[in-house]
Amino acid sequence: MLNVQQQRCSAAPACCRCLARGLALTETLVVLELSNNGLDDDKLRMLASGLADNNSLTHLNLSH
Repeated sequence: MLNVQQQRCSAAPACCRCLARGLALTETLVVLELSNNGLDDDKLRMLASGLADNNSLTHLNLSH
């Protein structure tokens, strides 16, 4: 089981693309905490593309 917390990061688009690739490939990530990162629609679309192929994540926090 893997938990990742990345808060108040203001992730750049390139970081979101890398994270999306990782989300698509990981088989052990269960919790992803991305609150207070100022993720706009474009960045969220990038993350969603990786999440579409993820079968392990059970908790995702994108709150502001």
